[in-house]
Amino acid sequence: LAGLALTIPIFDRGQGDQARAVAERQLAEAEARWLERQIPSTVEVAHRTLVARIEQARTLTTGQLDRLDVILRAAEAAFREGNTSVIELLDAHRTARGVRLRALDLRHQVARDTRELELAVGRP
Repeated sequence: LAGLALTIPIFDRGQGDQARAVAERQLAEAEARWLERQIPSTVEVAHRTLVARIEQARTLTTGQLDRLDVILRAAEAAFREGNTSVIELLDAHRTARGVRLRALDLRHQVARDTRELELAVGRP
């Protein structure tokens, strides 16, 4: 025996679709309220991060990067005069390279943090 079942929505006036639409609207409204609460804190965190990163870059630039060439010239002069070994000269150059790489990394991070802040405030 085989059978066939068929439901005919005689008394259904679209209540299921209406209920689904209401639920989807309520969900969208809840998500919008959540975003409205999240955005200010996201912007604040992005701004604080950017300000801190800019200060790190400024400190590195004024504290070490500006004096780097003077220090390297002094190390090279000391080596030429026989006051230091080649190992000490190479160490000075290695340290200088590390400082320059750190400065480049900070510039990259500032650019990235600037973009994060722009995205947080809604700039494309």
